[in-house]
Parts: sequence; C-alpha cells; structure tokens
Amino acid sequence: MIPIYRPYLTKENLQYAHEALDSTWISSKGKYIGAAQEKLQEILGVKHVLLTNNGTSALHLVSRVIHRLYPGKRGLITGNNHYVAAWNAWEYESHFRLSTVDADSETWNMDLESLPEDHWATVISVVHNLGNIVDVPALKLKYPKAIIVEDACEAFGGLYGLRYAGTESFASALSFYGNKNITAGEGGAFLTNSDEAFNLVKRMWGQGQSSQRFIHSELGFNYRMTNIQAAILYGQLKDFPEIFERKQAIWVRYREQLKDWVEYQKWEMGTQHSLWMFGIRVPGGEYGIAEKFFKRQGVEIRPMFYPITKHGHYKKIRGVMKVAEDLSRECIILPSYPELTNKDQDYVIDTVKKYVEYI
Repeated sequence: MIPIYRPYLTKENLQYAHEALDSTWISSKGKYIGAAQEKLQEILGVKHVLLTNNGTSALHLVSRVIHRLYPGKRGLITGNNHYVAAWNAWEYESHFRLSTVDADSETWNMDLESLPEDHWATVISVVHNLGNIVDVPALKLKYPKAIIVEDACEAFGGLYGLRYAGTESFASALSFYGNKNITAGEGGAFLTNSDEAFNLVKRMWGQGQSSQRFIHSELGFNYRMTNIQAAILYGQLKDFPEIFERKQAIWVRYREQLKDWVEYQKWEMGTQHSLWMFGIRVPGGEYGIAEKFFKRQGVEIRPMFYPITKHGHYKKIRGVMKVAEDLSRECIILPSYPELTNKDQDYVIDTVKKYVEYI
C-alpha cells in the first residue's frame, strides 16, 4: 500500500532526539525547547513563538487570548469545511458565537466574498485548507475593525507575498503532527507579534505559573511541548529546505501529468501553497467509490474535510453548505510524502486516470 503520508526522518535529523534522551531532560525543560523556538523565529520572522503539545492547544490559546484581551469581540466567523479542531478550539471557551461561510469552489478555502460586513465585534479565523494560503494582509485591509487570526496548522512553509503564513495576523497556531511537512510527532506552536498577547498566553500555557515557582496566579493549562518533541522538531526545521524541495518536485509532476484529467485548488494571486497535501477534484466523482477503487489498487487516499454539520455536536449550525458538500464528495487527497519515489508516484497518477475513466 502506498501511504497517504510518511514523515521525513533521517538519521541526522533524529540525532537530536537521541541527545535529548541521553541528557535525561525528557519533559518540558531542556535545551531543545529554546533551540526549536529560536529556529522557528529565525525562519518565520515572527517576534514570539511558544511551543505547545499540539496544534489544537495552540489554537485554543489563540481563542483564549482573544477572549481575555477583547471580551467584546464575540462573533466568530470561519469556514465550514475544516478539520474539526478549527472549530473545537473556539467552542472550548463558550464565549464566541460561531458562524460559518460556505467554501469557495476554486480555492477550497472559505468564500471570502461571502464574509459579512466589517464589524468591531467580529473575529475572523482564517484556515488555510490543505495548505492553500489565504492572503491575510489583504484581508486585514478589507476588515480593519475585525480581529484576524490564523489556524495555520496546515500552512507551514506557505507564503502571502514575501511573508510566511501565520505571521501577519494578531495570533496564529501551527501544528507539527506526524503527517505535517515539519513534525515533532505531536506538537504545535503559538505565534504572535504582540508582547501583551505573548505574556498572557505564556502564563496560561504553563499552568498559570506566577513569577514565584509553585505559586499560580490564574487558571492555566498544561500545553507544554517536551524536550524530546522539540529535539525532533529542531532536526526537522534544519531539514526544512530539503523537505520543501522534495515536496515541490512531487507537486510539479502531479500538476503536469494530471492537468488534463482533474481540477486543482486555485491559489490566490501573490501566495505560495505550503504543499502540505495534494488534492484533486473529479467532477461527478463520489469519494466512497474512489476510496474503494484506490484501495483495491494499493493506494491510500483521504477525503477533503467534511462540512461542519456532519459532526454530531455541530449539526445545528445553520448556513449554506452546498460547495463544502460538493468538495467532500468529489475531492481526493493523494500521497505526497517527501520520499515518494517517481515509480510510486507514476503508479498513483495511472490509478487516478483509471479512476476518472472508471466513473
């Protein structure tokens, strides 16, 4: 079976994890936590980075700090076809009134033309679906009254203009889950350029710890990354240029060889896709049929994210779901891991063509 994803882990990359284990600093203290944070700051050009135990925790910290610093902003607007954590992290607070807009049939992100008028009480949570980057700087100009944040968990390495995704909004969340371009096995990061937001989040992130050890000034969370995870992440960040180069080559071959067979995500002008997951759309296709077809051929695929109302705790959400439903039915995510060989990729490409002919 050709897997949908496999992390790029070299011996050189993993030597840092072995060093962390040998040091016996295996919990939330150790040199690699600082090293990985500094490396992220260097790559991204963002003022503050705080490593977390996963991307969902990072996004919860985003929602929490907005709640604390801007209590009057209660209207949350985001897309209707994301991974469920993109909504859950806001629901944990029970402060925000969640509303969604339908997907864009070309970008597969939220339809920016369907966003309501700018309002001072609004928070817009931008999600870069599969790594397709939304032009956040342009959105900030269009909605100056709203607070704009990013769920950049699928967007590491993507660009709007010359800036990395996640660095131009008030705050954002990254994920380093095992299937991400850059992984720590499990992990995430909170990003912001705001000193006030960072200082508040750092307290919440570490159990509400005050300046005096074991005295806690407020209710907090244990969202810290371990030194072992940070060591893996540090090695991955050093390999980032090679990982991204490998992904680019895979994407170029897919786009060139399937251009007359399927549809792709459309990129916004002036943006660069993070190349996380390569998706195709087969008009008239049915994902359930596709999954069985590809499985018989020995190729693992996955669907596009389902509309929010497919989830039990969001069934009462109102709004148009038409495009999100169409995308979840017709889109297929293909294997695109960095070590995918030309031979295996050619086999996947041939399988796509056979599927298109089959339906």
